[in-house]
Amino acid sequence: MIKVKNNRIYFYNMNKRGIIPVDFQCVSAYLCPHCRKVLAAYYAGKIVDLEPYMEDPALKHHYTLGTSNGGQYLLLDDHNHKKGCSGWEIVSLYARGITYSIDVWARRYEVGPENLQNLCEMIASGKIPGFNIVQDACGADDPIVLYNGHLFTNMNKPGFGQSFTMKENLATYVDWIVAGDYSKLFESPIKPKTEPPIYAPKDELPSFVDIEAETGDQSTKSVFGDLIDVYTRAEAIEDGVLVDVTETAKEAGIVYPTAVTQGLWNGFKIPHILAKFWNRAAREPHRLPGPARNTHMKTQKQMV
Repeated sequence: MIKVKNNRIYFYNMNKRGIIPVDFQCVSAYLCPHCRKVLAAYYAGKIVDLEPYMEDPALKHHYTLGTSNGGQYLLLDDHNHKKGCSGWEIVSLYARGITYSIDVWARRYEVGPENLQNLCEMIASGKIPGFNIVQDACGADDPIVLYNGHLFTNMNKPGFGQSFTMKENLATYVDWIVAGDYSKLFESPIKPKTEPPIYAPKDELPSFVDIEAETGDQSTKSVFGDLIDVYTRAEAIEDGVLVDVTETAKEAGIVYPTAVTQGLWNGFKIPHILAKFWNRAAREPHRLPGPARNTHMKTQKQMV
């Protein structure tokens, strides 16, 4: 656990009595007002590894250790803080002034420079939810800023759709807040692309019932003319265009539906992989499985 009190920073672990607590003179430290975690600290000392002082060893990966000007600093990872502190985001840990901190956030979201100073003043006076100014616990450095997008975009309790629009156009929403004119509703500068519905008069829609009534049972010649006439199945077989699959199936020793599915347009040839099976079936039908034996016996009766 890491704790800052009376200008000193303490490292200790209540779950491990064998770990000796250590403390150093703290020059600068920032504590989150919500979760009370140390966001950043600069102290006169050195810690090689944070794991012995963490109740959960994985928490050591949430902090970054480094040295600067003869002292050591630690920084809490912004992602892990935001994840465990109800969405509060660290605007800047390297800030040396509230104006700089706000400017970092403003440039990220493209807030207009003419509204930057007003935004700083409104945050300092507590008029804008979603922002928190964090003072240096040791009083040696300037404050930094925390930001919570959920609280900020839900000012005045907007509906879900309006809140989503605010998040999509955060920079414009900040300008609207700073302007202070709440008599006008916030409007997104990005208009969704919508196309008007197509309305077709009911009388102009085609009626398939009328088409069927008009055509009725007409002959092929009356519909298509003299170029296409009725072509019977017998004429197709005689011309060689169509093969009578019934006779071909009987000669092949298979039932008629199977022959149809195999598309017998040029005669049926038993595949080589099935030839041995059919020869064995003819010699020893009693060795076939039940369904196959019944099919084979039915085929033999059809061939007689």
